[in-house]
Amino acid sequence: MQHNQRRERLFAHAPDGVLVLPAAPAAHRAPDIEYRFRQESNLYYLTGWAEPHSVAVIRRVKERAELTLFTQPRDEAAERWTGPRPGPEGAQQDHGADQAFVMDELAAKLPELLLGASTLYYAFGRDRALDDQVFAALTQARGLARRRRVPVPDTVTLPDRLLGAQRVVKDDAEQQLLRQACDTTVAGHLAALRLARPGLTERDLEAELDYTFRRHGAEGP
Repeated sequence: MQHNQRRERLFAHAPDGVLVLPAAPAAHRAPDIEYRFRQESNLYYLTGWAEPHSVAVIRRVKERAELTLFTQPRDEAAERWTGPRPGPEGAQQDHGADQAFVMDELAAKLPELLLGASTLYYAFGRDRALDDQVFAALTQARGLARRRRVPVPDTVTLPDRLLGAQRVVKDDAEQQLLRQACDTTVAGHLAALRLARPGLTERDLEAELDYTFRRHGAEGP
């Protein structure tokens, strides 16, 4: 199932909701060295977007799920070190976003995106700076809603409560990925068993496991 189909299924269970899903934070092991990035699971499940420093807003507009992505701008100097960034243009052209903006525009755009929904799905308590932006956006959205006489979120709940039930049932593509992951796991452990002998360290076996996992197409353990 494609990501846009997952977004459409979402609103069968939350026709009057809006989701605000921040990317996982990028963690540093040294001032200029980052750990390998892994995207926040719900965001990746619904969008396939794998970039840090981003926020996805998903809402229902004219009977369809609309995806708005806020992301890092293109930066030639930074991209020399960390690789290409899609930027807002790539978010629309290559990743299915209906509209996309740089992160600096989130505070200005978010109040409008909250209008028309009665429930906000957002996990407070993970990012204080973003929490403050969402609180401010709700306050501004309520003022706009009074003037325009449209709904505005009066309930806030965790995205997991909405997405948990949907993600329990795996579609055909997900089942195939699970089978592939199982086969890759078996291949890695068999390779480590064949290599194992007195005098080797766990690091040697780990290297063989990781090599086999990657040779079979996995991104990591």
